[in-house]
Amino acid sequence: MLRPNPGCQVVSSLPAVALPRASDGNGGYLGGWRATLRFEADCLPPVSDSAAWWKPYRITFEQTFVMSPESPGVPSGWRAGAVLPVVDLEQPQRTVDVAAQATVNNCDVLLDRIESEALPCLGTRAPHIGNILREALARDRDPARRRVEVHDDNDLNAKRLSRDGICLHRWRELQRDLRSPEACVVD
Repeated sequence: MLRPNPGCQVVSSLPAVALPRASDGNGGYLGGWRATLRFEADCLPPVSDSAAWWKPYRITFEQTFVMSPESPGVPSGWRAGAVLPVVDLEQPQRTVDVAAQATVNNCDVLLDRIESEALPCLGTRAPHIGNILREALARDRDPARRRVEVHDDNDLNAKRLSRDGICLHRWRELQRDLRSPEACVVD
């Protein structure tokens, strides 16, 4: 029943841990049984057309499972809940530049490749498209857009993954929408 997020592949997991049930105050319980399962996964941005050069982020997640109390005519069984990155909220929050502190950052690698490969190509084949891409690159590299608040390294990796997914999707769409010459598209 473990369901990693799209783009993630489970690499290890811990045994499920039963959570305490809420008491109704009369010796009974409210709700069903609950359990959590913590696991590590290697995650790539969940976009449809990944590239061979993308590098995964190792992220620890936790998923909750619930078994509803038995009711007449309703079969009981475990239901899987949300999958969330584990964040140590006891750690003080800090501001980081997601690219400057990244050991792997798929979006910035793509932006570097667009700047070094696509822009020179577009300069000769489609200068107007090159100008649009140059402006978009400047916006994405604006330091204010790259700063995030994080508690720990797992939180940072989850935010890098999210940023990569949004960025890579946007740049793939931008390359398609601009109909840049096929020879100038970076994969």
